[in-house]
Amino acid sequence: MGSNYKVDGFRFDLMGHIMKKTMMRAKSALQSLTIDEHGVDGSKIYLYGEGWDFGEVAQNKRGINGSQLNMSGTGIVSMIESVMLLMGGVHLVIHYNKVFLLVYS
Repeated sequence: MGSNYKVDGFRFDLMGHIMKKTMMRAKSALQSLTIDEHGVDGSKIYLYGEGWDFGEVAQNKRGINGSQLNMSGTGIVSMIESVMLLMGGVHLVIHYNKVFLLVYS
């Protein structure tokens, strides 16, 4: 998808319910894309999601999940939806020294 549609990022709802190893595989696959071969620089595609730690996957009950604490240092951004809602539908994502402003209505 990254090479077919030239997207610059992917958002994962409930990323905490996705295992960390799955998220890391997705990141690795995207980072392998090159401009010469695929028409896109995969290292510039950002990944982010909701890093909740709750329900049946809370506290890594089913393996190391994609929660905010577990994703620290991976280069995959974790955001918390409640902060966005408190800001009136505006959400800031900071990724590799770039700031992205997302506005939801």
